[in-house]
Amino acid sequence: MKISIIFFFSFLLFFSCKDELKLKPLEVNKEFNFMKKKVVKNFENKYGNIFGEIPIKIKDSTIISSWDIYQSQDGQIEFSKPDNWEIIKEKGFIIFCEFKEKEKGYFSFIGHNKLINNITLDNYLDYVLKVVKEDSIELIIKLDKEITNIENQKIYFITFETKIDNTVYVSKCCYLEDNFNVYDLTIKYKKGNNDNLNNIYFDLVIHSIEINGKKLLGKLENKNRKFDIKFGIDTN
Repeated sequence: MKISIIFFFSFLLFFSCKDELKLKPLEVNKEFNFMKKKVVKNFENKYGNIFGEIPIKIKDSTIISSWDIYQSQDGQIEFSKPDNWEIIKEKGFIIFCEFKEKEKGYFSFIGHNKLINNITLDNYLDYVLKVVKEDSIELIIKLDKEITNIENQKIYFITFETKIDNTVYVSKCCYLEDNFNVYDLTIKYKKGNNDNLNNIYFDLVIHSIEINGKKLLGKLENKNRKFDIKFGIDTN
């Protein structure tokens, strides 16, 4: 009788959790090694990942940007990045890229296991804002906060402007969560150093990230872009 009761509750637990079990958690603290994915031609795949020579139109000018798709060796992560971002192995980061230009900046993607760290998206965000406001090195001079929903997923976008001595830096951040982790995506650069292009790159990269066959964010539709971009060889 006791065995039957245990089996019954195990049966209920399985069916109540079966949808969640389909999602494989990302081990955010492991070291990821990325390889360039071989492709045949320029295209935008079903995940919104882009590669090849991509013309990006900002106002009256068009910039040709070279992109590639990268995949982790274990196949868990796939994303696109411009070729002037270099992937650097940094402990504690899922993805870390440095800009190759003289005026350097970086892109980072980190994750925190919600169960292990006893956190939610909202209290993690409270912690980030507290740290930024109390920083004694970088003085915060501007903060813009936006909350949006993409495919029923709550996402925070926050832009910080901070100052060190007489230099102003911009940090554009995206915070979101899934069933297992809270994610923190950030681009930081010196203000006045290709601001528009850096923001476009950030939008394209974060919307390209795929984890275990599932998009981290929803696809960045053309109607939501503040710039024009065409994919593929035909750019007419």
